[in-house]
Amino acid sequence: FDKLYFRFGLRVNYFPKFKELLLEPRAALNFKLNQYFSFEALAEKKTQHTMQSIDYQTDFLGVEKRRWILSNNNDVPILKSQQYSLGMNYSRNNLLISIEGYKKKVTGIITPSQGFQNQYQYLYTIGEYKTHGVELLVNKRFKQSNIWINYSLAKNDYYFKKLIPPGFPNNIDIRHTMSLGGSYNINNIEISGGFNFRTGKPYTKLSQEMTTSNEINYAEPNNSRLKDFIRLDISAKYNFNIKNIKGEFGVSIWNILDRENDINIFYQQNDYQEIEQITKHALNLTPNVSLRLRF
Repeated sequence: FDKLYFRFGLRVNYFPKFKELLLEPRAALNFKLNQYFSFEALAEKKTQHTMQSIDYQTDFLGVEKRRWILSNNNDVPILKSQQYSLGMNYSRNNLLISIEGYKKKVTGIITPSQGFQNQYQYLYTIGEYKTHGVELLVNKRFKQSNIWINYSLAKNDYYFKKLIPPGFPNNIDIRHTMSLGGSYNINNIEISGGFNFRTGKPYTKLSQEMTTSNEINYAEPNNSRLKDFIRLDISAKYNFNIKNIKGEFGVSIWNILDRENDINIFYQQNDYQEIEQITKHALNLTPNVSLRLRF
């Protein structure tokens, strides 16, 4: 069929130690309605027998240590995920509009792999997370320039049966994300810029109740949000040739607005048993210069 494309695949994993056979089917369906419109549907299942465990140092930096651990199919289960998506594409006169909706579920996650820095930091239990959302991309190409905008609306939640409450927002639950960018080419010079916006990530505040012991009293997990993240970047690149040497010289400025963007907030007790709030920030205005030579 000229307008219909279908692909199916199957991956089989057998774990002799667990005597378990896992099937990973995946399918893709693409239907071309006409010269400009097409629809696509995807479905897949995946498994993973390794995961990362995150340990935080107790100093004021809160530096993390990551290590890979193998599944034992008991307290470290095999990760299993299933994902479905449905999208539509429109392409005409160098204009691309793409919209996609998706739904994903991952089971077998453990709390140490999620990097909690709240009341669940030292608890160990098994759970899952579910996420669903919509993504939109608009891209327009001109003779010497290119502009695009990308928007994402998503919801991502944990579920741990043995925690109270069992359901709460994922550590990376970002509801709205938008990026706008463009580039312009003239001779051997390329100038580009990008604007990035996203709503704040969730974090856990302190409870209004006073701390009466050596433990910190937290409010509901991930029930508060960081400030919105806003960043504007610009860059310029110049390509040149000197005899048999090809070169590229670039200059860029990260976060030209010099905005202070929070990326994490957590709490800990100091040596005097006082509760301190630790706020991590992304980079402020940061210039970069690069030179590449290819012989």
